[in-house]
Amino acid sequence: GAHQVWDRSALVRKLGADIVAKYPVYNHDPFLNCTYLGKTSYGTRVEVSAEVMSCDLKVSIQSIVPHTSYGFSGGGKMVMPGCSSYRSIVDHHTVTHKAFGEMLGRTPDAKGVFEGNPRPQDAMEFARMANIDFSINCMVNEKADIVAIFAGDIEQAYVPAVAAAKEHYLVSDTR
Repeated sequence: GAHQVWDRSALVRKLGADIVAKYPVYNHDPFLNCTYLGKTSYGTRVEVSAEVMSCDLKVSIQSIVPHTSYGFSGGGKMVMPGCSSYRSIVDHHTVTHKAFGEMLGRTPDAKGVFEGNPRPQDAMEFARMANIDFSINCMVNEKADIVAIFAGDIEQAYVPAVAAAKEHYLVSDTR
């Protein structure tokens, strides 16, 4: 979300020259051109790329992997922080910080912790406010090959993806 804005050469390296030549490619800038949509129940200011908000159909495509503070990537993270304003990203991390710290007091490592985790909950509410129409969560193996796809409503696709990811990425204790 708050990464640098890419120039054409970076987009070509990421997507390929044929894609960049054939299709319009939009580059999110978290400091400009975001639309205010209100606030989440956590108090996060919801500002999303105006380019995204102008679309008739909004499809989120992402991977689902263990994440240090969200439990797992996927779900609402494509929107928060993926195409959010910098102010929204700061709000999101600030308003969920205390609740996240309390959760960490109960669970030393948040990787894989989804239930009761305020960060993915706030991100999901944020994505719902942006009216994401369809979500695709891709689970990958150690070679980054897609091994499973969970698609549909952003939340209804994410919940079973998290359940499968907990099993898929599980590392057994061999001590």
